[in-house]
Amino acid sequence: MLFQFANAPMLPLVGSFMTTQSAANPGRHYRDYNPRHGTASPALGPLLLIVTGALVFRGLLFAFVRDPYLLVVIQVLDGMSAAVLSVLIPLVVVDVTYGSGHFNLAQGFVGTATGLGASISMVFAGYLSGRFGNEIAFLSLTASAATAFALADDA
Repeated sequence: MLFQFANAPMLPLVGSFMTTQSAANPGRHYRDYNPRHGTASPALGPLLLIVTGALVFRGLLFAFVRDPYLLVVIQVLDGMSAAVLSVLIPLVVVDVTYGSGHFNLAQGFVGTATGLGASISMVFAGYLSGRFGNEIAFLSLTASAATAFALADDA
């Protein structure tokens, strides 16, 4: 949930920033969906740390980089995170629920947490961006990602 909370509004905020900077650079439709769940298998832990670490790095870069071309390059980190998480999440859920017969229930909880994180964070980030500016919004989201990283590191 913390990962999604930090991740979901980053790209829309960048799109908003890029749209306001230049009429020649219109907003685009982006896909920014990355679920996050805890680790169970020792082999999966390092992958989760890499993904959450990339989110922290991405948030910091988005807070301070203003070049539209670099912003697009930075967004490649999201694509890598999405690829890793799309494989990692079901593996973690299988590992956690092995033998219990509750895989679908657990997968439903993960989806619910992901949806809640994404929904709540969009309102949170929009408020911070409008009231305090994009830098504060990105740094707040980065703090959420850093919390997810710390929790993943402890797991």
